[in-house]
Amino acid sequence: MSVYKKFSPLDYATVPFNAHKQYTFNSSSAVSNKITVFDTKWTKENIGIYSSGSKSGSWERNDKFNTIKYNQLDHLFYRNFKLDVNNRLGDNHYLKQRRVLYENANILSIPAGLYGHQIKPGSFFLSSSDKVILDDKEGNLIRQGTDTTQYITDPRANVLNIGPVKGFKLYDLNTIDGYLDGFEGNNVFYKDGEPRVNPTYDSYSSKEFLPQGKYDHDDSYYFNNIEYKNVTFSEKQLADFDRFPSIEFNGSSSEFIMGHDDKFNYNKGDDFTIMFFLASGSAGSVLNSDGVTNYVLSKSTTKTIIPSPNEGTAGIARLQSTGSSQPIDVFSEPQYPFEIYLKHDNGSPYVFFERSDGNITTTVSASFNTSSEERTQLNINNQTNSDFITSSINTNNVQNLLNNNESDYAPMEVKSSTKNDFINGGGESHPNSFANPNGVQQSGRDIKLDFDMLGMDGTSPIITEIEVKFQLSIYSHGKIQISGSNDGSNWEGIAEENRSINLGGALSDIHQLSSERFFKFPNTNAYKWYRLRFEENGFLGKFKANTELFNTSLESVVASPTDYFDSIDGLDDNGQPNLDFKFSISELRFYTGNKIPHVACRASSSEMQIFIDGKPSGVSKIDNSVQQTQNTANLYIGSKGGKTNYLTGSLSQINIFNRALTNIQVNNHYESSDGSPYVGNIFYSTGMVAITHPGVEESVISNPGIGNMIVGENFFIGTNAQKSKYFGIHELKFQGSHLIYEHEYQCTLDEHEFTDTLNPSARKIRSHQSPDLADFATGSLFKPYITTVGLYNENNELLVVGKLGQPIRTSDETDTTLIVRWDT
Repeated sequence: MSVYKKFSPLDYATVPFNAHKQYTFNSSSAVSNKITVFDTKWTKENIGIYSSGSKSGSWERNDKFNTIKYNQLDHLFYRNFKLDVNNRLGDNHYLKQRRVLYENANILSIPAGLYGHQIKPGSFFLSSSDKVILDDKEGNLIRQGTDTTQYITDPRANVLNIGPVKGFKLYDLNTIDGYLDGFEGNNVFYKDGEPRVNPTYDSYSSKEFLPQGKYDHDDSYYFNNIEYKNVTFSEKQLADFDRFPSIEFNGSSSEFIMGHDDKFNYNKGDDFTIMFFLASGSAGSVLNSDGVTNYVLSKSTTKTIIPSPNEGTAGIARLQSTGSSQPIDVFSEPQYPFEIYLKHDNGSPYVFFERSDGNITTTVSASFNTSSEERTQLNINNQTNSDFITSSINTNNVQNLLNNNESDYAPMEVKSSTKNDFINGGGESHPNSFANPNGVQQSGRDIKLDFDMLGMDGTSPIITEIEVKFQLSIYSHGKIQISGSNDGSNWEGIAEENRSINLGGALSDIHQLSSERFFKFPNTNAYKWYRLRFEENGFLGKFKANTELFNTSLESVVASPTDYFDSIDGLDDNGQPNLDFKFSISELRFYTGNKIPHVACRASSSEMQIFIDGKPSGVSKIDNSVQQTQNTANLYIGSKGGKTNYLTGSLSQINIFNRALTNIQVNNHYESSDGSPYVGNIFYSTGMVAITHPGVEESVISNPGIGNMIVGENFFIGTNAQKSKYFGIHELKFQGSHLIYEHEYQCTLDEHEFTDTLNPSARKIRSHQSPDLADFATGSLFKPYITTVGLYNENNELLVVGKLGQPIRTSDETDTTLIVRWDT
């Protein structure tokens, strides 16, 4: 018998829960599942020229840098995040998720059909040829193996932070950035990206660029007011060649000021750490000359006050006439919590860290190197092989290799007829150029070039970048290794570029499609000789591009290599080894510098210590102050009290912490450049992944080998397996959290319900039409059985059917409850 019974609100419940589905992709399967990657960049140009309607062809928009996507990312997730956190997308905790967007970003977009409700926090995994990136469950991306406890990640401890993160927007001061209100006109109007007509600027001052009474702010959570005066902004390469904005000081009037703040006011026994990157200016000016003292950062000398009305004045006087309403600068108290300045000592530049209680001054100092701060090409042009270049190949093929002029011919060339110039590397007559202790496996034949830098330059330089210019971009090349020596026989490995794009098998490699290739690597040792080793594998029997390649993008070439290359598998048309090849170098250039010094000054339990490039330097001292060192002076950066000792040079990543960092933390903050373990963000509920850290975003999947050589690869996902081996991801893994609702209905049968049955077997005449029950169904022992439960809506439409595993006998003595559950 079918019985319909209406539910009460207490009879049903809906319980949500997450089901996590694991996804694993490689580069090919990622693109087939609509996972996309965009390399984006901010531009000073007016975004209006990048509208969706602007096209340079039927297939290409003007927005080649994905500027629109950059601005969308900024608008939805990053812009004004600290002040407007509730209106930014993404689940976050403002103290635990760090959102910083620099000039470039890589965006990885995962479709909602894969991740569902959200990407499960802690499940994201991205591996490439040399890096693994994970998420920390708080929406931050970190490199695998990063110990975040060895960084200061609590923004409340970072009381001053001047990157400046958005300094790249001020490289060009004569281009308008954003909305203007009454500055160059009477109305609010949009001129973002348009050039300034009048006036034009050669330096930045807050009072000139901002409305009256407005200040610039630092990048910390305290939004400290900053007044810039006559500074400029430029890009500097910091630790590991990461490119960050820096602030330039002209040595005569450049500075910036922050008013007195107790956050920066430390007494004896208070712990704090000050750190920054320091370099000479872009114009090549000397950072610190002998006999000159340049102040970097100090809370001393000058304070700002509002004076009281003049005493002894009778009658009524206006505030303006007495000066009582006007702030003025006066000398501050003699004591100060810190001064950091540069001065020569014993003929070398030193950085000094000083504290004073007005009577007793405690000073610590440390030397630092300013000789190789800027990227500088060595002046070693027009040298010949017989003079200073020793080659393992025919000397007739090496001429004017270091010529600085453009050349249409190849001073060094190895081709099919001279293939025996490749010599068995590692033999007694041709020993390994890369020392085995460096972990480099070397075998097979090679070409080696040794450069006598001491003979050519008169010095033992610290080489940090080498430009190799091949005669043509259409030929492949193999592994390149760089090593150094001070005796000409014992060689130490410095760096290597040990992978190439593999398009047609193990014998078909290419590195990039540009003839000029820059190899950058961290090298802190000076050598008299430098050696370049070119491994044969990658040259012999490789492919040659046809003329269509010159006007074709790399993505198109690698996606369909047979359309663009005459030979890609090392075999000729008859299936025989193809020995037709050419290895041609037209120029070599050597560069020093690229990285600038990092200084950290720490006060820990009254002990004062200086760190240079993350390592303790100089002699630490105990603060001998007796009286307080606190004062009411302003904080000046780039001058002494805004009066004298102006800094000539540049500063980047200026930080003050209200605690003493450990030695490991100081080194980690130096190596990360911006003092953060995070390289980007993941927004779990939108499936967006943004790699934002400079250096990581531009080479997240390169394989620099030892020495972290960077050759400038970009991160992308593609369908070609060989291309993905070098440029693409090895593995992308995450768990999609799919929100599922469990519905539970309690179907309660009272003892007097469901006591009859419509089963035809219980009728005298086995028919639904027969009203008479069989004799066995009329006794008190007969009880019907329940086999099916159905749930209906108010229109008597069947919604859910539940089949029992076995029939259940009803009871006329107690209630019976059936639980029906299903998921949606």
